[in-house]
Amino acid sequence: MRSKSFPMPCLLLGASLALVSSCARPERATPTFPPSADLQAVTEHKPVPPAAIATSEAAADAYDIAIESWGNRLAAAGGRLCRWAARMGAALPFDCPAAAPGADAGD
Repeated sequence: MRSKSFPMPCLLLGASLALVSSCARPERATPTFPPSADLQAVTEHKPVPPAAIATSEAAADAYDIAIESWGNRLAAAGGRLCRWAARMGAALPFDCPAAAPGADAGD
C-alpha cells in the first residue's frame, strides 16, 4: 500500500521556498529625471521687446537676434530632452530631431 505522506514534503518545500524568496530585499525604484540644464532652457522666458525697437533699427536688430537665439536654445533643449526620453525607453509617436552638427554627442 502506498504511503500518503508524499504531498507533505512537497508542501513543506514550497512553503520554505516562499519564505526564502520573501527574505530578499526589494530593489528600490529611483526616479530618473532629465538634465536640469535642459529643463531650465525650455522654461526660459521669451525676450521682451524694448520700446526702442519702434524707433531704432539697431534696437530692432538686437531684439531679432535675441529672439532667434532664444528660439535656437529652446529647440536644442527640446531635442535633447526628446532624445533623452527615447534613450530612457519612452514610446514616442514621433521621431526626435537629430543633434545639430558639432553639438555635444553626450546629450
